[in-house]
Amino acid sequence: MIKKCQKWVQNHKIKVTLSSFFLFLLLLFVICTYSYSYFNYSVSGTVKNKITTGTYISPGIQKVASSNYNEEMWQYKSNITKIVFQNQIQEMDNAAYTYDISSRNDNSIIANLVANSDDTSTYTAYIQSNGNVLANEDSSYLFYGFKNLATLEGVEYFDTANVTDMKSMFQNCSSLTSIDLSNFVTPNLTNMHLCFMDVHQLRLLILVN
Repeated sequence: MIKKCQKWVQNHKIKVTLSSFFLFLLLLFVICTYSYSYFNYSVSGTVKNKITTGTYISPGIQKVASSNYNEEMWQYKSNITKIVFQNQIQEMDNAAYTYDISSRNDNSIIANLVANSDDTSTYTAYIQSNGNVLANEDSSYLFYGFKNLATLEGVEYFDTANVTDMKSMFQNCSSLTSIDLSNFVTPNLTNMHLCFMDVHQLRLLILVN
């Protein structure tokens, strides 16, 4: 009888030991899996949140600043009836307002607002640079809300080669009837969402290249 009891105890201990061992392995597996997932999530999340983008501006490259769309010439967007791009900076004695609208704030792109003779409360905006005016990669909302803009001239001097985003670029330009896009080269363009929204009478003379 004693031998049977000893044998039972020994067998019982072995079974308990094996069960505990397998339970320990299972618990270890769960902990490692959770820790690995949490570590990966934390690291990837941290790296993702720290990603920053910047734009390198080479010497001689002129870019329109994107931070002043509610300031400078843009505060008069409802009064501008014509925009003329020019590839040479020249003083305009009849300019009512003159602004540096370059991204580098170095007077490489100048906007002159000249009052129209038929209505001095409205303006023609002359956007000038010594060379082409290079549009920002993100040109979204660039001319948004220019509701009285009827004419764009000198578009051949407005370089859109680096533009990726034209979202709402001409949205709500309800007086604009035509744009000649023959010189709009846009190999990097990925977004034109609402670009011509609410421009009901618009006629595109030549489609984007």
